[in-house]
Amino acid sequence: MLVTRQRYLGDGMREDIAIRNTARQPAALEVMLTVGADFADLFDVKAGLAQPAATTVSAAGSTLTFDAHGGEHRHGLLVRGDEHPAAAGCTLAWRTVVPARGEWLITVEAVPVWDGIPMTPHHPRGQPAEHAVPARRLREWRHGAPRLRAPDHDLAAVLRRSIEDIGDADVLLGSVGGCPVYIDDRQYAVWKHTQLITDVGEGEPEGFSLPAGDDRHFVTRSRVFSPAELAALRGSAEGEPSS
Repeated sequence: MLVTRQRYLGDGMREDIAIRNTARQPAALEVMLTVGADFADLFDVKAGLAQPAATTVSAAGSTLTFDAHGGEHRHGLLVRGDEHPAAAGCTLAWRTVVPARGEWLITVEAVPVWDGIPMTPHHPRGQPAEHAVPARRLREWRHGAPRLRAPDHDLAAVLRRSIEDIGDADVLLGSVGGCPVYIDDRQYAVWKHTQLITDVGEGEPEGFSLPAGDDRHFVTRSRVFSPAELAALRGSAEGEPSS
């Protein structure tokens, strides 16, 4: 058996699982997927200070529901998959028969829940990944991106990679002093519900790519939007970055 897993991130996670039977006979399988969620704050994870939240999990039908307790906001996670898996404890289970030289395909999605409202994943289950908004955005970027050539093979490779990285994984938040500010698409999926404030602090740089002068460095502070602010932002510019 050959197992491949492809993951897509954006307001949740989608995982496409393929099991290929390379034998000449059919194979009966029980496939079990165990899931966990700690709801740790991203900034605490980056600082090495993450503490798992108190979490409960329930199973109903083919869905696992995780709920975190404590804090100002209610956090949750829904995990569900194709072909009506059996849900029990923290596990989704399937029974299937993979044909000889054949393949079995399923999709599992993890949908975050914010104050009781499920998010809309960027790569929804049931839709081909190439039809998702990020994939369409990448095709549009490639179509309109400049055609760059260089006699040096290494430089040409760097230029091609730079174009792909910006088009595929970066979101333009805005500009500071005329300089565009991008954020990785996977980070934006997590931070889009926060107000990001860029400031200058004392001391040596701590990873920002822009210089801030002698003994100065850029710092980013964040504040989670309230439900009322989120509703107002969604109403004024649905799907647009907020900073």
